[in-house]
Amino acid sequence: MVPAAELIADLVPPPLLSEVRFETYRPDPADRLYGRQVPVVTSGVPLDRLFDEEMLSGGYRKKYRRAISRLVALNRMGVEVGNGDR
Repeated sequence: MVPAAELIADLVPPPLLSEVRFETYRPDPADRLYGRQVPVVTSGVPLDRLFDEEMLSGGYRKKYRRAISRLVALNRMGVEVGNGDR
């Protein structure tokens, strides 16, 4: 049997996560709003333009695209609430 300390010592995070620590983790605000089904009303920049092409092609592209998708869904809810459809 391999001692737990030895197993843990051999664990190395992938390069993308090498700087991530529990102390620095910040939850995604879009995830929190989506989890609570909070309607969102937006103005100004269209939601699909919140993040530039560099961000959408980088290492966190899935996170940014998920945020856009969730904000679009919440915006639809916000529009419905604003129109009295809900």
